[in-house]
Amino acid sequence: EMARSPFYLDGVVTVVDAAHILRHLRPSGPFAFTRRRPEAEKQVAVADRLVINKVDLVESTPDELTAVSEMLSELNAAAPQVRSSQPRALST
Repeated sequence: EMARSPFYLDGVVTVVDAAHILRHLRPSGPFAFTRRRPEAEKQVAVADRLVINKVDLVESTPDELTAVSEMLSELNAAAPQVRSSQPRALST
């Protein structure tokens, strides 16, 4: 069915919630092993482009935004990162 389709997959874009992604990729606390989300890691790892969304919610803590960017780079160094806030694209 897909062989005859006029459409093909050109790329994978993953949208990352800047305010909450670290708790899924790097959970802490006594039950951290149960809160870890391997699906989030997979989605970041296979992306051709990463859109870091809700940057405005973590702009007051630049260290957190840096930590998000570094963590995403560790999982997928080849994917360019684009930051967005309130449906506007911001420069990276």
